[in-house]
Amino acid sequence: MTPGQSIEKIRGLLGARRYADALAEAEAAAMRADSDPTLLTLQAFALLELGRNDEAMETIDRAIAAGAPTAEQMYLRFRALWQVDRTEPAIAALETATRLAPRDAHLRVILGRHRLALGDFARGWADYEQRARPTIRRDVRPWSGESLAGKHLLVVAEQGLGDTVQFCRYLPILAAMAAKVTAMVQPPLASLVASVDPSVAVTSDTKSPAPFDLRVDMLSVPFFLRTTADTIPAKVPYIGPAADKVAHWRAVIGERGPKIGIAWQGSAGRSRDDERSLPLAALTALAYRPEIRLISLQGMTGLDELAGVSVERLGPRIESNPDGIAEIAAAMQSVDLVVCSDTMTAHLAGALGVPVWVGLKADANWRWLRGQSDTPWYPTMRLFRQATAADWPPVIAAMLAALKERLA
Repeated sequence: MTPGQSIEKIRGLLGARRYADALAEAEAAAMRADSDPTLLTLQAFALLELGRNDEAMETIDRAIAAGAPTAEQMYLRFRALWQVDRTEPAIAALETATRLAPRDAHLRVILGRHRLALGDFARGWADYEQRARPTIRRDVRPWSGESLAGKHLLVVAEQGLGDTVQFCRYLPILAAMAAKVTAMVQPPLASLVASVDPSVAVTSDTKSPAPFDLRVDMLSVPFFLRTTADTIPAKVPYIGPAADKVAHWRAVIGERGPKIGIAWQGSAGRSRDDERSLPLAALTALAYRPEIRLISLQGMTGLDELAGVSVERLGPRIESNPDGIAEIAAAMQSVDLVVCSDTMTAHLAGALGVPVWVGLKADANWRWLRGQSDTPWYPTMRLFRQATAADWPPVIAAMLAALKERLA
């Protein structure tokens, strides 16, 4: 097999997430073509995906030494350094990658996310502006931070449901700046977003005929408002479910407790959702006393894991209702604590001001910052982080210890 054929085969294995097979193929090919920088780069990629960070660093440095460094190689060097908490040289490597590939917007977005994770909001938001955007209502002129006085501003939700819950907190600020604000959000969130500010119109109609003057994507608002960790609008609750829904779930759930609402899995269609999902069977350890109630707040996905575990279920209004997010929010008002994975549920509990503990994978999302157990976004939230990728038992053990302390 020629080096070119080996490279194509390895790329195919990496694309199929068959990392061990890709590594074996790369190592065999490297023996036939020693110091080939492309083979070494692919080998480093496979090592990173297998969690062998030190070996990946050594391999990528060999690839860089074998020729002029490429953006891909510097990106992999960044990843290896980031995984071992060498954050400053990691960011430097990523900055080099963006200089080597100045037209690669995705690299700029990655740089932005990691700057945000380190609390470098000024540069992070600016880099994050290079991200892909929703294509709806591109007929409306984009806001560039100018005065909104006398203007009708359209705020467009983007990315996932959790992002909308997190960033709809900015709507009252925008409403104070503009003559009128309309938020265009996903249908399951419309009623909850409408509770944020009664002066803000809420729609899910992407073809609304309203005469908008300006448009802004929701996750761009912190950039234009120059948000820092100290100026995040973090007063909670900033959303609220309808009173009749709250009353219903209080009657259903009752007062007996302690009551812990749990949710363990996000969208099944999201890439690598398995890495952020908590193991439900392990979560049952939180019921260490017979009077502790575990109550499922899980909707639509992950319900098959409930078979054979001692978790209370709230029925189809929660579990099989595509528009059930407002129901979940109302049910949260009747539990003492929410324990969940890094999903929309975490943002929902945080926005409601409910005590919430979130289990995070080792390389957690940028919004949770780097290495913190609290977050400036949600004052009632506590973060429990993996020390090692895919290692959930210590996270559950830490939650259990904290729960025992809380209930002592």
